[in-house]
Amino acid sequence: MLIPRLCSSVQIVDLVEVTKVASNDLLRSLNLRGNPLRELPEYRPSVIFAIPQLNMLDTAAVDVVEKVRSLYTSHSRYDKLRDQFQ
Repeated sequence: MLIPRLCSSVQIVDLVEVTKVASNDLLRSLNLRGNPLRELPEYRPSVIFAIPQLNMLDTAAVDVVEKVRSLYTSHSRYDKLRDQFQ
């Protein structure tokens, strides 16, 4: 049984913070309810792109189609962020 990771008490404000938890290969479910990050445009595809192993985001299932769409939606924006911090 997978227990969702609830991060509502942790204030994640940008995608850089999301990439810090992305290295956890066991992370399959993430709930960011109450986080400022959810107000960003393209929030959901950006998080799915950053954490591709997610099966559930904010209590909604992540399917294959959504994962593929996240590649097209988030790829260039993610590359720009990554380049800023290398």
